[in-house]
Amino acid sequence: MTKIHASAQKYIYTPLDQITEGVVVNLYGVVTFFKFPYRSKGTDYCSTVTIIDQSNAKLLCTFFSGNQDTLPKVCSVGDIVRFHRIKITQFNGEFRGISSNGFSALVFEGTAGAPILPRTSSKTYSFNEEDHKIVESLRVWQMGQAHFSKSRLKLSEIKPEQYFNLLCQLVGKAELDTASYLLKVWDGSKCPEPTWKVCVEEEALEGDSDFIGHHQHLTVDVLVYDNHVKSAKSLKVGSYIVIQNLHAKLHNTINENQARNCYLEFHLHGGTCYGRGINVPSENDIDVKELQNPVHPTHQGWLTTPLCTVIKTKPPQKYRIRVRLKSFRPQHLYQSVKLHCSKCSSLQDIPDEEKLDKSFQVNSTSCPDSDSQNAYWYQSVMWKRHHEDRTVTIHFVKKYDILQNPEESLIMVEGGTFKEFCKLSREFNSIIPVKANQADLELDLSTPFLIQGNRWHYGCRKCSSLKSIEALSSLPSDGSWNATEIAKGKV
Repeated sequence: MTKIHASAQKYIYTPLDQITEGVVVNLYGVVTFFKFPYRSKGTDYCSTVTIIDQSNAKLLCTFFSGNQDTLPKVCSVGDIVRFHRIKITQFNGEFRGISSNGFSALVFEGTAGAPILPRTSSKTYSFNEEDHKIVESLRVWQMGQAHFSKSRLKLSEIKPEQYFNLLCQLVGKAELDTASYLLKVWDGSKCPEPTWKVCVEEEALEGDSDFIGHHQHLTVDVLVYDNHVKSAKSLKVGSYIVIQNLHAKLHNTINENQARNCYLEFHLHGGTCYGRGINVPSENDIDVKELQNPVHPTHQGWLTTPLCTVIKTKPPQKYRIRVRLKSFRPQHLYQSVKLHCSKCSSLQDIPDEEKLDKSFQVNSTSCPDSDSQNAYWYQSVMWKRHHEDRTVTIHFVKKYDILQNPEESLIMVEGGTFKEFCKLSREFNSIIPVKANQADLELDLSTPFLIQGNRWHYGCRKCSSLKSIEALSSLPSDGSWNATEIAKGKV
């Protein structure tokens, strides 16, 4: 993991118009030109970067390394670079920058508002608040400069004979021969001109053929040549890529009726001039995030994927689907939580308010004499709900043979509605819903066996063994009402 730390050493950065030959300096700048790393005539890799800063002076930098990963990770014109310990030389009357002992580089996306996350091979580096301000100031400065016109274009913006950079998603690829390779890509927008489609056998094409066929009006074929073939082969279908210096070439054909047809062909020519090549942008790239979460109307077509394609694709993948809803679960939010039995590991649905209302009221007693409901360990009170033709009975459990204050009391309730139980739970310590069976009281596992405030405790309908309600009378008279002890005495 890369570590960022504030160094005790204070670095001084030299403006490009103040550099002199033979010095080793620290620089900040914005990329106006670059080449992806390529193999030099020797054994090293070479990288070329031209930068500019607010002084409007330019510097061409050339770096060599036996390890390609240690070269500056420039991906696009407009990237911001920070070079530490770069040596200034002179060639043909112009200053050049080369790496010296201890050289290090950080590269930042140049788009204003993008995360300031450096691309670097260094395991540790310094980056403080002052560096943060410099990067932000260069981002703002370059927005008004002609050097940094929009470097990435959408397919819908392309004109014939144009060279441009394309951020897109790879949906298919195929090998044509040793010197050329086919990439099928899209960016969610539709090219204004008809595009040329490369003839390739279906079995030679890597990618979802159903998906490609369904979206063929939005995909374009890119032919990759020479030194770019190796990197094209290594790309993963579904990944987001940037194709630098892509050529939209106008292709004219004449059909059998002597009618002239014009098509756009897309070619990534060999070589590394003008940053030509293919790279995989960072997940934090602001344009990639926009492509993944589109809001522009031109993105609507390509993000609608058939369900048959989604089902056949191995996860993880991201798709947008347009379907007709037949059913859904859960029907209510509370159904997202299940009752779990720690004994048999079964899962049960939590009853909704309507089901609990029915279960509670089935438990309503029909005995008109409240005295017959009394027992030595509880005292009963009954009231008639005349306008609803139902009866509710509350049995107050005694401690020390006397009744307790409501906030300390355990009561057993027959009948009542869901709302009445909720109201009672705010007044009494504990409530046990019960039903009358002749002269005895019983539990019903379709309702909670204990209600304590907003906690409703349920028994398991599969493995609970109900005991007589009178087992509660043997609870220690000096103990508090504990859900675990009550459960032992009843279920």
